[in-house]
Amino acid sequence: MASRKRKIPPLMWALLLGAGACLALVDWFAGGLGPRLVLGSATLRLNSTPADAAVLLDGEMIGRTPLVYASVRPGTRVVRFEHRFHDPVVERVALARGGEWPLHAEFLPAAGTLRIITNPSGADIAINGAPREEKTPLTLQGFPTGAHEVVVAIRARQTKARTVDVLPRRTATLSLDLEREPVGELVVETTPSDAAVRFLGHDAPYAPNMLLPLGDYRLRVERAGYAPEEVEVAIRYGANRARVRLRRSSSLLTVDARPRSATVEVSFRQAGASRLVRYESPLKVPAGPVEIRAQAVGYRNYRRQLAMPPNALTHEIRMEKIDVVAGRRFRDALASGIEAPLLVEVPAGRFRMGSEDGPADERPVREVLVSQPFAMSVFEITNRQYRRGRPYVDGETVLPVPGVGEPVA
Repeated sequence: MASRKRKIPPLMWALLLGAGACLALVDWFAGGLGPRLVLGSATLRLNSTPADAAVLLDGEMIGRTPLVYASVRPGTRVVRFEHRFHDPVVERVALARGGEWPLHAEFLPAAGTLRIITNPSGADIAINGAPREEKTPLTLQGFPTGAHEVVVAIRARQTKARTVDVLPRRTATLSLDLEREPVGELVVETTPSDAAVRFLGHDAPYAPNMLLPLGDYRLRVERAGYAPEEVEVAIRYGANRARVRLRRSSSLLTVDARPRSATVEVSFRQAGASRLVRYESPLKVPAGPVEIRAQAVGYRNYRRQLAMPPNALTHEIRMEKIDVVAGRRFRDALASGIEAPLLVEVPAGRFRMGSEDGPADERPVREVLVSQPFAMSVFEITNRQYRRGRPYVDGETVLPVPGVGEPVA
């Protein structure tokens, strides 16, 4: 029996044609395959400064910059660039079939408000690594938008760092609780005040008012010329103070002085006071700085600073003899260009001063030591001679006049 071919009713044909027409219209107005086949397409190359901006084409999100977007239906299109830290940038572009259009959005600088609050207040602030002079609480208006790193710190409290996003025309508030650190402050008072302080078994160098984790520490205090001291310090919350007094080390001083008749004295500090003692061999003195003085008739005075080591020191003194001829007369040239008055040399020695028969201020007669020779004028010096020895008197030039004093005998 022959098969009969089924026919599609006319109504069905009409429905199918209507559905196809509707799909074609939707595809056309939606910029689908149909328009691209008929009208062709264009390509957009999209960039922005800064990058990572959202791009909307005719209100539809198509990606983030940098972006190459192909198969765009020709015609006038609206491209919108959006960045969370800037105001949006909108571009209208007329696209032709087969063309390629580069678009670059340059976002303008924007500003918002940044508010920083800490508990407790008065914390130091650094924004993006730059310290600020102000302390918390702080409000910065007109602050540049973006992601900013904020670090807040206060003594004996935890230091905290956060990243804050400042958006255009909006207020970003950073509020932080700074918990107390388990630390204490240490001050070491030493005598003498310039003694060195260091930790034993702890790497950090000592500094006054430094903060240390709570616990027990051992310190060594030392200075040249003093016996070192080691002390235990317990660090608790708040201020911790340690007082250390160093004792001077003792040293033996031996002095070999020439001539043997020289009188030797030694000066040093002991128990915070200056002392001057006559030398007796050997002499026990504190280690550290001492001064030796020596006098002898006919010799120049001797004075020398020494640094006594902790054990012992031997020091030689060789005094310089002064060449003096008793009664010898001489003149020196003055800076004004004339000769000085006539002088006579007086040697060192001893003499008896005073008179038992004289007034009260001349008694008793006593022996006086003149340890250094000297020179004195043979004649009295007049005011006229004194003025002539100066280059200027009361602003007027005084010319030297020859013949001052008596001739040399």
